[in-house]
Amino acid sequence: MGRIFEAMRQRFAAALGVLDHLGLGVFLVSPGGEAMLTNAEARRILDLRDGIGLSRERRLVTATPEATAAVAAMIGRVNRTAAGEGAHAAERLALQRPSGAHPLLVTIRPLLDHQGELETGLRCAFVIVIDPARPGALSAEGLVALGALSPKEAELARLLVAGCSLQEAADRREVSIDTVRNQMKSITAKLRCSGQSDVIRLAAATRLPLG
Repeated sequence: MGRIFEAMRQRFAAALGVLDHLGLGVFLVSPGGEAMLTNAEARRILDLRDGIGLSRERRLVTATPEATAAVAAMIGRVNRTAAGEGAHAAERLALQRPSGAHPLLVTIRPLLDHQGELETGLRCAFVIVIDPARPGALSAEGLVALGALSPKEAELARLLVAGCSLQEAADRREVSIDTVRNQMKSITAKLRCSGQSDVIRLAAATRLPLG
């Protein structure tokens, strides 16, 4: 199995790197429940020690025994699907975090190497973990390109995406609230948005994965 894991690392290094840029933590989990392979984002999430971790046996564990059992059951069902013994295409779960940050979103899918690219018949669970609190999870760069925003509008858009209110944006930029409101009106018109929350939604939909 060590040879297989090393082959996986070599073959999918580039793909796992792209998933890192997308903010997707990836675990490949064997039918026995062992995490065989992780990408850098998964390891960053593990290092937080906030909602998910690995046991000494490299099994996924969570903040509560109940959630740990639920994740293990999901992995088991998905692995049975990979073996042709079930029909669980994907399962999802929100994991609460001791810090009180937004829960981690976990999606688990079956993975089966039909083509023998790694090892004929290799099957495992493909576990994706998204951390909504990840630094830089949202970017205004997609908005800037989409709306052809001016430099001042782009500056405001970046502050809004970073979580600032209009008043906070005005204070940081040392301009009047009326100036910010006028720029906000121009931004929403260019982006065809109805307000600040709609701008944030569009930022999530247009986030550029590679910067």
